[in-house]
Amino acid sequence: MGNRLLIIGGLLWACSAPVRAEGLRLDEDKVLREGGWTYRFELRHPGTRSEGRYGKLFMGGKPALVPSAKGSFCRTPWGPMVWVGDSDVVWGDHGWMPQPADSIGTGEAVDCGRTQGKAAAKGASLEGGVVVSEEADSTQVHLPVGQRLTVRLPGNPTTGYSWEVAETAGPSAALQGGVEYAPAPEQPGLVGSGGTFQAVFKAASEGRSGIKLAYRRPWEKGTAPARTFNVELVAFTKAARLDEAADKGVLLLPKGAQVKLKLTVDDETLTQEMIRPKNGLEFVDADFKPPRMAEGSSDSRPEYLQPYHLYTYKAKEAGEGEIRVRFRRDGGTTGPAVKIVKDFRVFVRVYQP
Repeated sequence: MGNRLLIIGGLLWACSAPVRAEGLRLDEDKVLREGGWTYRFELRHPGTRSEGRYGKLFMGGKPALVPSAKGSFCRTPWGPMVWVGDSDVVWGDHGWMPQPADSIGTGEAVDCGRTQGKAAAKGASLEGGVVVSEEADSTQVHLPVGQRLTVRLPGNPTTGYSWEVAETAGPSAALQGGVEYAPAPEQPGLVGSGGTFQAVFKAASEGRSGIKLAYRRPWEKGTAPARTFNVELVAFTKAARLDEAADKGVLLLPKGAQVKLKLTVDDETLTQEMIRPKNGLEFVDADFKPPRMAEGSSDSRPEYLQPYHLYTYKAKEAGEGEIRVRFRRDGGTTGPAVKIVKDFRVFVRVYQP
């Protein structure tokens, strides 16, 4: 079967609607984004007696404030999320878990958006750059030169641990000041509950920089950190250029700028479906480059370049949206009609320069 491109829009847009919490299958790691919301689910030790399910909820790039009581729930774009607590044992449910609307019980409804406060609202502004937290670990953030990336990570210095910048490899990221700490608002009955560490990086020049933060005790030299956070800052001047590595990342784009997305075809049995973007982005063009002989190769020793799809978008107006391309396999006579093999998504913010 040859590789095909389907552009989905109009009535078929319903295929890309957010999955409701009632229908979420928690059988694999996943990250869901909608507007300023992010839900990150992690499955640890699957299939064993120690299987643990961990759910984290973010609003505006900052973790949702922990409710004072278990069973409290937050209404999200995917339905209600219930706070089940965060015990020290590794098995069972931890954090925020999706729950059908008809079985949330008598728990208290909490306003996750309101609890973020003024600081989070300011940090998440389109003109102020991009704010990320734990959900952005091992992803890319694409920024115009001159914009800022703010990394906010939870921590508790009363334990002796703190976040520090362990590495900035590459020319594009410049640390602005040092890592700062802000304690969380006091909650009744909680002592030493920790807060948020913050590091700000400026996209100083065009290029790529790998950023690594480590959570450790400063006096424990030679000891592996308890946690790490990695993100790649990709700075651009004119058009943003994305590839497979941008999956699940963030793109900040000034109005009027273009985006080029290149996705190679390494399995010709798959169909690529480009979902038409909304809310600030406009689809411009799609092109397919077939396999071709690499420059410098010969008929006696041929080297071929992989085929790829090239998608072009334009930032039409300020807002939040996403670039999304799905990879699907059509089933045979005995299999399912469609199987989604991969779902490529990039969260996009368009701002007015």
